[in-house]
Amino acid sequence: MPILMTLKHPTGVGNTTDQLWLLVDKLVAVVLIAFTAPLMLFVALAIKCESRGPFVVREELTSPEGRRFIAVRFRTTAQDRNPVEPTHLGEFLRWTRLDRLPQISNVLSGDMRCLSLVRDQPFFLD
Repeated sequence: MPILMTLKHPTGVGNTTDQLWLLVDKLVAVVLIAFTAPLMLFVALAIKCESRGPFVVREELTSPEGRRFIAVRFRTTAQDRNPVEPTHLGEFLRWTRLDRLPQISNVLSGDMRCLSLVRDQPFFLD
């Protein structure tokens, strides 16, 4: 049985092209995790040293198909101060987009694609 036939596309579309792109997304995600794991570990430790609280935050996003899922990213704000104001490290992470690195796990789980439309938070869509 070919591997492309066993994969399910997150939107439910089962044609071979979509399955091939899903496979490419997962391969790219595995390679990215392998290369960025030391950097992600360093960022996580830096966040823990800078302020209290978890080093990742989870937020509910909506796919272009309307499916809701939990996305993870590095925390860029302090837990004990103003939760809207970014920390010094958080400003750098946002500027370089490194706060989005943990979303590679969402690509592996099939919730996000490597190249896709922007996801919105559900309360913007309601």
